[in-house]
Amino acid sequence: MRKDKAQVERKRRHNEEEEAGQSRSGEGEGAAEMPPPPVPTPPPAKKIRKTSDGSTTSQSLSPRKAHKVVVSFSGISGPTLETLTEIVNKLGGSVETSNQFCSPITHVVRSSASAVSWKVLFAAASCRWVVTTTWLTDSAKEGKFLAEQQCVVFVRVEVCDTRCCSCSSEHPHSYGTRNVAPPLGGKCVRFTTEFMHGKGFSRDMYDALVSKLGGGHIATDDAAAADIVVTADNERPGDGTLTRAGLIHLLLPPPK
Repeated sequence: MRKDKAQVERKRRHNEEEEAGQSRSGEGEGAAEMPPPPVPTPPPAKKIRKTSDGSTTSQSLSPRKAHKVVVSFSGISGPTLETLTEIVNKLGGSVETSNQFCSPITHVVRSSASAVSWKVLFAAASCRWVVTTTWLTDSAKEGKFLAEQQCVVFVRVEVCDTRCCSCSSEHPHSYGTRNVAPPLGGKCVRFTTEFMHGKGFSRDMYDALVSKLGGGHIATDDAAAADIVVTADNERPGDGTLTRAGLIHLLLPPPK
């Protein structure tokens, strides 16, 4: 009799242990199926720098639009070209090595802010970015292509009557320029005879600048009315007339 009771007791304990194990197993499966907590959206990245006078600057880094960066260089060669090409490739962009200006190009990088070439003018006329080499060197430091135009917030910290006081001011910063609309789009451009007889004039290049890339057209009649008349430097200016320097300024306004 005692033996039967002992067997019943052992069987009862065995069943309880099995039920407890199943319960713990069920809890583990439920926890594994719980969705992960939402990841909070990080605030906009800011870059803090110290200036020479001891103050600090906070620079907002605007996110770039997701598009393929295709760079073409103008007036850059040798080791500098190799270094900048390596930067573009590391950041996920590509370099157009042809001397011809083609449609995939998104940025023309020039040697300085005052350097002007046909490639630079073509980029400006067709609303591509014209930037300096600093855009690439600064992008390399951040590990990504920076926004071409940014707003830099300068924060100055001073001690006033044993208290720390701070003041801030915003200053625009630009690595280059890009026209939001074609400056020559829909416009009729006429070149004076003296301008066309001047040094360095190329009908094919100006046709590409005005018509093929700029969205305008060149007047074929010397007496035809035109929106823009390009004259030689020694000709008398008039309404709607521009010298070559004026045409360049129209295409490449200084960064704001």
